Amino acid sequence: MKPCYTCIPLVFMLISCGSQGDTETGSVDTPLDADLMGDVRVTTADTIIRLCGTGKRYRLSGPAMDTIADRYRYAVSRKGNWAKLWFKGHLGTITSANHTDSVFFAVNYQHLDASLNCEPVPDPRISGRYKLEQNDPTHPRSILLDLFDDGVVIMYSDLYDGAGPIEENGHWGTTADDLVNIKWPKRDQTMSYHWDGSSHLNGNKLPNGMALSLLRTGSADRNPSALGRATRWLAAAATANGHPCKPTDISPSTELSELFTTEGARTSLAVAARDTFNWNEEEFKLTWTNISNVQEVVDLMRARIHN
Repeated sequence: MKPCYTCIPLVFMLISCGSQGDTETGSVDTPLDADLMGDVRVTTADTIIRLCGTGKRYRLSGPAMDTIADRYRYAVSRKGNWAKLWFKGHLGTITSANHTDSVFFAVNYQHLDASLNCEPVPDPRISGRYKLEQNDPTHPRSILLDLFDDGVVIMYSDLYDGAGPIEENGHWGTTADDLVNIKWPKRDQTMSYHWDGSSHLNGNKLPNGMALSLLRTGSADRNPSALGRATRWLAAAATANGHPCKPTDISPSTELSELFTTEGARTSLAVAARDTFNWNEEEFKLTWTNISNVQEVVDLMRARIHN
């Protein structure tokens, strides 16, 4: 179920669904209720909703609050934990003690699941290049991570074994608990870090008692990576075949069919791929016919670089 953010009006009608002196305010236009979902946390002081997809936090109020609070108390084992909530409502403002805040008004409860949470959302404040600070003198290594605003992360690991840096990409985002989660799909692994609000990502302690600490050293740059090479190549090829785009418009999950929409464009790309990767006819048939998205092209680029 996807929230319909485009259904939320910019201004809202005054209705009397507040409590404890709160008054909902807005325009004379009738608010449009939309199906929404987010992570909810109920505490003694207030109820907060963190919307899925945006990570924006709002106070939650409205006529469905009694039902939401009851379901939260029943489902959540530890007060203050986040649970995923589906509800119907709208954005408005509320005035209490001469102070006005933006609030989401829940008019209908739909579902709550304490075992689920929204997908982590990237926070532009955290993006950048990070370097591993700790190092083991018996096993020297260099690890760099580039965290991009769009949620892509690229890691370079150099073990100083003469093979050069090993490159891997995944995706990252922040959770409702303000943890920075970095997921590596190839390894089915997730790393969690605390952000200090400035320049450090601090991870969980290792078996030796040390904690992984990453220091931000500058801006993230995808150009030197296989992802950068692949997206530049695909953007140029798509533009030449009538689908203008920039490398930054292309993500690892982008389907090639979205960039090359005609049979002629796809044939042109196939010819370019055979030339770029220097395949013979058999290699081309065995390899390229199974490629459908950008991540698979990135993997080919990486294999080509290391061979």
